[in-house]
Amino acid sequence: MKILIPSDGNKPGANVSRMLGTARYLIIADSETADLEAIPNPGAGGRGGVNAVALAVARDTDLVLTGYCAPAIEAHLLNSGIRVVTGISGTVSEAVERFKGNPSENARQPLKKRLPPALKKSLRQFSQMLPMMLSIVLLAGFLNTFISDAGLTALFSGSALRDTLAGGLTGSLFAGNAVNSYIIGKELLDNGVSLFAVTAFIMAWATVGIIQLPAEAAALGKRFAILRTLLTFLLALAVALLTVTILNLMGSPVQ
Repeated sequence: MKILIPSDGNKPGANVSRMLGTARYLIIADSETADLEAIPNPGAGGRGGVNAVALAVARDTDLVLTGYCAPAIEAHLLNSGIRVVTGISGTVSEAVERFKGNPSENARQPLKKRLPPALKKSLRQFSQMLPMMLSIVLLAGFLNTFISDAGLTALFSGSALRDTLAGGLTGSLFAGNAVNSYIIGKELLDNGVSLFAVTAFIMAWATVGIIQLPAEAAALGKRFAILRTLLTFLLALAVALLTVTILNLMGSPVQ
């Protein structure tokens, strides 16, 4: 296996360079014969990464070990079938010794090889979550259909703080297209509900989604789902209060 290593020097004891493109030398190491060839990097002052790619391809390199590799350069290497490992430090000989026995360690495979396993994993996770997602859609549709505007209006008392809290709690129970919340919000305003409540309702509808909490917890973890839901609910209330307060200060007529 041939390994390309950017180096500060031309000896096995030289340190691996932090960046592939700016290395003084590009060392080609053969893990089977233990031969090392140090090649001065003519592009060390600029375009060194391009030269490294060209050299790696020309020498049929299998693996590149470096401290850092620019994303564009890494993409070229991977597309050429050359694996890349970043975060390498120490000497050239240490790097070769570490990877010659386990060349796949931390190596990034070309996209064609990585894509099928990733697709299989995604499809498996999606199939596991599909029943839960369907139940959430059905429940959300039930709430949106059978809870009327008049029923929502009855939840509000006229107090700014209590209406903001009630609007946030009510909006948190719904899910779906945010446009629906605008239509319901307009109906609530027409029925005398305060703008505090309507703003909190719209914000919570669009950001909280308590009804989706089980699916979110299954996909991203229970702790994340609960914390995200709590924070977005509090932010929805804060944004509602702040929005209406600023409108009042600007002299805009609000309810």
